[in-house]
Amino acid sequence: MKPEMPIPELGGVVASALAEVLATQFKLPVIASDTPSADQSEQCLIGTVKLTGELLSGDVRLELPEAFVTMITAALHESEVARITDEEIVDMTGELCNMLAGRIAATLAAIGHSSILSVPTVARGRLPEFENAPRAETSWTNWTCEGHLLKVVVQLASGRDEPENP
Repeated sequence: MKPEMPIPELGGVVASALAEVLATQFKLPVIASDTPSADQSEQCLIGTVKLTGELLSGDVRLELPEAFVTMITAALHESEVARITDEEIVDMTGELCNMLAGRIAATLAAIGHSSILSVPTVARGRLPEFENAPRAETSWTNWTCEGHLLKVVVQLASGRDEPENP
């Protein structure tokens, strides 16, 4: 068994990864926000990617307003917003979360925390409040991009999640 390595400070890792994904792919700046919540009537999508590694495991969750995802999907496809389908919006949300999780995983791997990524899942709704798991670090961050509030939650725990014994 390998010795446990400390979980790195996640806020900086998330900030760098999100800025890189949006700047590289869409040429969009992202700004840290202290706004705690978005308009509750605004429809949001949540992408989730699980990271599983020998030393760290956890989740990367990304909450995006549907209007934001529609806008960047239209820009990527060089299409009108009205022509973007629900399937394209869901696919873009999963892909954005996957790119974000990939950048986070690459940064963690560079300091000795390698992991594999799951296939992204996408749901509609809001990120739920949840408590830290044992031996876990959680980073909740809010961002603005093009006037939209984006939320990122990363929770990583030392070691692999072991199934509980009944």
